Amino acid sequence: PTAYRDILRVKSQGFLRQEYIANTGTWRNVEQNISSKDVFGGFDELSVSTWDTINGIWETVYKTAYTTSYNSNNLPVERIVSTTYNGNTFTSKTDYDYFTNQKVKQADMSFKNGSTFVLSAKVYFLFDANGTRYRDSVALFNPNRSVITNYTYDNNGNCTHALERNVPVYFGTDTVTENKYEYYSNGKLKRLTFYYGSASLPWVEREVTEYTYTQNGEIDKVYEWSRRPQEGDSLKLYYVFSHYYTNNRLSSMSMHSLANGSELFLDSIVLNYLPNGQYDTAQVYRAGTTPTTWESTNSQRIIFTPNSTTGINKPAATVGSLKAYPK
Repeated sequence: PTAYRDILRVKSQGFLRQEYIANTGTWRNVEQNISSKDVFGGFDELSVSTWDTINGIWETVYKTAYTTSYNSNNLPVERIVSTTYNGNTFTSKTDYDYFTNQKVKQADMSFKNGSTFVLSAKVYFLFDANGTRYRDSVALFNPNRSVITNYTYDNNGNCTHALERNVPVYFGTDTVTENKYEYYSNGKLKRLTFYYGSASLPWVEREVTEYTYTQNGEIDKVYEWSRRPQEGDSLKLYYVFSHYYTNNRLSSMSMHSLANGSELFLDSIVLNYLPNGQYDTAQVYRAGTTPTTWESTNSQRIIFTPNSTTGINKPAATVGSLKAYPK
């Protein structure tokens, strides 16, 4: 499923998606994803291209190039991100400063204007005496204002709330967003609720994501609720993602839609592995002839480019925490 691109990218250097052409018995290119990484495991390119069947060439949908400088502790001190989309290129730069305990202290964010970078925001990270992050303070320029995010935690150190506010009031409201986190007794994330409100919108939950787990602690199902103004603006369950395991290793993933109260099968991916545990290939099964069936033979396949051995476990640490909470 498209929603799993990030999972596939972190564990590979990219992949090629192809579709089966029945009348010729051949596979044709559809999409190429590149997720190459630097020697520290951080991404240095993320891009998606689609195959032009008429001219027989790849056409870039978007491409993001990362140029990162690291300090002696392998922490990023400067990251330049350049994204090309629809013929336009946007470039930003983030400079990082750290406390002596290696926790991030400040991030200065700039956007490129012509040949120079113009400072647009400063982000300050505050930690308590126990090293727990409790506040982010973002100073924005043009116009000058601040966005402050406060974090609260339970007795187990799990973040329970992240409340973002405008100072002073901006767009008629002081509260921008709130994330509420709920946990199972074993500390695993159970539910993430996203709240949003403005001068014209009531302050209600806009999105809810709920997780269940297997007996071995792996993700089992992910449920996604959201509000859509065009469908009455009530909270509805729209998607269910299911995960299946063989010998404690992810073997397949599927995506179901529940639009308009009816269940529809969308995509299912069956993964194959190399002997070293990296992704090799995958079969993609689309919806069958009825809403709750899969096609009997996969109409698409994925061919992976394995990660290099250097930095394979570092992307989550250097690109940004994959945890839902900031600690």
